[in-house]
Amino acid sequence: MSILKNVTEKIGQKKNKKMKIHTGEAFYLWELLVSRYDSLDKTQLYCEFINDKDFLAIVKRGIKKLKNQINELEDIMTEIGITLPSRPPAKANINNNITMLKDEMIFRDIHRGIQGYIDLHARAFRSATNKDLRTLFKDYLIEELDMAEQLIEYGQLKGWFLVPPPYET
Repeated sequence: MSILKNVTEKIGQKKNKKMKIHTGEAFYLWELLVSRYDSLDKTQLYCEFINDKDFLAIVKRGIKKLKNQINELEDIMTEIGITLPSRPPAKANINNNITMLKDEMIFRDIHRGIQGYIDLHARAFRSATNKDLRTLFKDYLIEELDMAEQLIEYGQLKGWFLVPPPYET
């Protein structure tokens, strides 16, 4: 059962009563949505500069996941009664040809972003006492871990990770 359906059913059962969540849960819903807006905006911009077709396909799968999560979070927040932040533009307008954006740099930036999301999802999960929201945060964490694993494997295949010097004791 989807989190939205669960939340909607519980709200419907309580007639005119909103599902009760604490301020920490409301904060993480807000933070997850705002960070997804920012990531979507930035990632769509990156798509204009990615040359590697396989990497572009991976990034576009991530964009699809971001859009699905944005819709899910907006629906949950609307049902609960949390005011939504302003959405970013649907598409980035690019006026200049920025040739210095290389696939490897874009890869590392996206990888760092995923690492940050893993931390954010873990913190959100730890703070949640509402079972449905805990499930949502856990699902997002697992999805993020799966995306990180796929991206790491691809980055290793391409040689895009900076290899630190060996450490000898």
